[in-house]
Amino acid sequence: MNSKKFISNRILKEAFGWSWKAWSHSFFKIEKGLLKKLINDNGNILEIGCSNNSQLGIIFKNARLIELGYFSKDKEYQLFIEKSLKNKYKNNKKIKIVECDFKKLNGKYSTIVMKSVLGGIYRTNNSKIKEVKEGIKQIIKNNLLEGGYLITLDNGYGCLFDFTKKFGARANKWRFFEPDSLKNEFLVDQVKFGFFSNLSFQSRLPIIGEILDLITFYLDKLFYSFSPLQKYFSSIIVTVYKRD
Repeated sequence: MNSKKFISNRILKEAFGWSWKAWSHSFFKIEKGLLKKLINDNGNILEIGCSNNSQLGIIFKNARLIELGYFSKDKEYQLFIEKSLKNKYKNNKKIKIVECDFKKLNGKYSTIVMKSVLGGIYRTNNSKIKEVKEGIKQIIKNNLLEGGYLITLDNGYGCLFDFTKKFGARANKWRFFEPDSLKNEFLVDQVKFGFFSNLSFQSRLPIIGEILDLITFYLDKLFYSFSPLQKYFSSIIVTVYKRD
């Protein structure tokens, strides 16, 4: 069964945000049996790092409770996110909007999911990759129920990474990842996708950018799976861990 067929494009767009086709395509490449189990999780789900632009937790439609966790050091922006999300989901009794600091998590969950979060928390100017690895392990050990899953969707190195840096991109020191750097003993699956697809043109050029995002996605979809260059580039990385 193709789980993606039963989720509307509207929901996928709300869930995955900028470049939603590329991110959702990558997510639904998780191994079929595992993906079905994740999507049908009827426990308590936590999303870390949701925003007014994307709420990945909503795709877990069978969950008992979905906590959409937001956090920003910019208090004004944090209040904006909180207000917009609470207004959006005020009639949904299954969704709870919560303030959520990755490094100070409480509670245990059957599934924790986060999209493009690790790179922002562990920026290259104030952390090392070993801190990322330790942070992932702490979440798995301390905040997952036995048999629970952690799913991270992260930015990897696309083929235009060095080129865009010359024009001032990545000045915010966002951390990009090599797929192997996210692997540990809890790993159960990892998906790699794309040469171009995490550039998010739409975030800078709303209408034209959405068209450019679609073009880069379809180029990746057409060529990535059989190109020998996939050994060197993966602009989106989806990693699934399990606490035994």
